[in-house]
Amino acid sequence: MKELLTLPTSLRSAVSILAMGISGLVAAQPSVSVLSGTTYTKDMNAALSQGASLSQPVGSMFAVDLDCIRAQAFLDEGITAQRSTMSSIGAGIRYTPLSPEHHAIRPWAGVGLSWKTTTRHLDAQTTDGETYHLWNDGLLYAMEQPIPMPDVDMPEPLTRDNVYETMLDRTSHMATPLRAGVDLQLTRRLHATVAITTLPGGGQGWTTAQAGIGFQLGRGKTYLKTLLPDEFLALGDDADGDGVKDVKDLCGGTEPGAIVDKHGCAVDTDLDGVPDHRDAEINSPDLLVNDQGVSISLAEWKALYAPEKGDPTTFAQDSATVISELNAAQMAQMLQSTGNTAAITEQEMLYDLREKVYNPEISYRIQYGAYLAAFAPSTDGYTHDRVEAVAGDHGLTLHVGTAYERLSEARSALGAAKAADHSDAFVTAYHKGERITLEEAARLEALRQEAVREAEETYHMVEVKFHVQLGRYTAGVPVEVLNAFLQMGQIEQRLEADGTHRYLTAGVGAEQTAREHLKSAVSLGFSDAFLVAEIDGNQTSIADARTTLNERNNALASAR
Repeated sequence: MKELLTLPTSLRSAVSILAMGISGLVAAQPSVSVLSGTTYTKDMNAALSQGASLSQPVGSMFAVDLDCIRAQAFLDEGITAQRSTMSSIGAGIRYTPLSPEHHAIRPWAGVGLSWKTTTRHLDAQTTDGETYHLWNDGLLYAMEQPIPMPDVDMPEPLTRDNVYETMLDRTSHMATPLRAGVDLQLTRRLHATVAITTLPGGGQGWTTAQAGIGFQLGRGKTYLKTLLPDEFLALGDDADGDGVKDVKDLCGGTEPGAIVDKHGCAVDTDLDGVPDHRDAEINSPDLLVNDQGVSISLAEWKALYAPEKGDPTTFAQDSATVISELNAAQMAQMLQSTGNTAAITEQEMLYDLREKVYNPEISYRIQYGAYLAAFAPSTDGYTHDRVEAVAGDHGLTLHVGTAYERLSEARSALGAAKAADHSDAFVTAYHKGERITLEEAARLEALRQEAVREAEETYHMVEVKFHVQLGRYTAGVPVEVLNAFLQMGQIEQRLEADGTHRYLTAGVGAEQTAREHLKSAVSLGFSDAFLVAEIDGNQTSIADARTTLNERNNALASAR
């Protein structure tokens, strides 16, 4: 469609200004349509036409359109065949008298200004350069018909190759297209359209009749009247059996028996945090409730659920341990087992540790919108996420949420975003702060996992254990010592070459944990207890064990 690129400077400027005006209407939601159909022009046979349209609503009754059309028509003149090709691009105003809130079938009419280019080509020769000649028998030959006909063998007739190699003429001019059609709103995002366009002028007028499909960009408006229900495209399985197909379910894994909304999320009528199917008091007067959704006093709530302050010493100690050897799941398990479950402390720890333990090069974020203007997101509607404004490509400002190290975490958070009416939110990927596709992120993750696997294979045979040696005895162990052993938990007994028996606590992989066992042993009366280390079952120095453990953990951390 080279014809479409040869616009005069004045029209190109007008189209650019119009496009800039449309792009400034951030609040409105444009739609794009692709159409195909037939065409008619005088004295020629109809053929196919194609078109595309970008429509920007301005209010509920008007829209500004950018349109392009390409059509062809043919004429067989016996000796030659003619092909006429028309291309147009322009802008116009569309009027729709019926509101989208109340009418799913909406007729419309429009007028515009287009740059129209028409080219005509002939099929006058074969591919070998032989000119067609029409004889009285109705066939084509490579020579003129002799008169009178000689009494000799007739030459072989030619078959038209339908290659339009000869340009007859080319015209370009402004046209005023008149358009009319009907839009059928199928779903909030999808609509069908039928349109008739007339492009007069230039000595050869054209009329196209086309049908196609359109897709609304941005967030699908909830107020639109539609012909089909939202569940029309909800095909496939329903894994949690809540009646909402997985493709439409924003809250997968709903508890059996839960009452769900159209998004597949458990209904919580009184918004107290307890879903209706588990709420014993469906209309709680306030948000202070117990696990059954029953209202309780502030004193009762504090006694049941208020977090306690964590022990700073324990926190620092846990932090050092976790950074060296635990993943996210193990972090939570460790915090629970140590009783250090203060909400603020836990959240701060997990956030800090993830930054240090996980590979920060690949991250995933939820994108809520892209805007031409640079402005900070408001807090309204984003209570479920920490949204910030970042610079995107082409001068855009992106509103994105919290960075996640795992795609599964981001997809889980996406469900909460969609449940908060951010239906057009989606997950994006970043590598070293630069936006990448999810496919590229998956490739990088695969490479990372391979590196982790190789590192684990390298170090999986290296087992570092720390024990506390409680004592060495040549004869039986005194009763009071046995009672102390029982308080230490699992004890290992080892026979040495000199016939003595060594008693050690069960081996652990973290030096800090072993030192806690050492403190307990000393408090139980084992004043001469001390720390020992082993690599692959062979006793070694504490320093060598630390070095080996650090090398293994650093290799695994680098791979991750």
